[in-house]
Amino acid sequence: MMKGVAAGGKTSLIKQMLKRGESAREISREANVSSGYVNRIKSCLKNNLPTHFYLKKFRSLNPEKRNRERKKNYDAGAKYDYSSRIRYSEQEKKLVLEFKGTDRELAKLISRSVKAVQAKRGRMKKESELIAEGVFNSAISSSPQNN
Repeated sequence: MMKGVAAGGKTSLIKQMLKRGESAREISREANVSSGYVNRIKSCLKNNLPTHFYLKKFRSLNPEKRNRERKKNYDAGAKYDYSSRIRYSEQEKKLVLEFKGTDRELAKLISRSVKAVQAKRGRMKKESELIAEGVFNSAISSSPQNN
């Protein structure tokens, strides 16, 4: 009966069953959780505390388990697909550099966020400075030196 129910769903179900007066053993069998978990929720309800209260306390008293969870999440890493971003067209790039209005107006015009417009302008200016510096350095290194 309980297959596929999320943890938050189990908590609310356990609360309902406790309010109906069912025993912790019956609830743990029905919800497929430990009786300790049921008793923890029961004491939270009794003491008028949020149901995650004792879980936080448990993690603070058992840092090795908390750190194991953190490492598992860290190892999973952020999965962001950079190739799915919508590229700026040449016309948009030109607007970003030469638009006379505010960044907010430009963002609305090209359907981007203000922060994205500002970041793109910064990257484009940095690229142009690097290109100009590279051209300057290559011109200096290729010119004949007078001794």
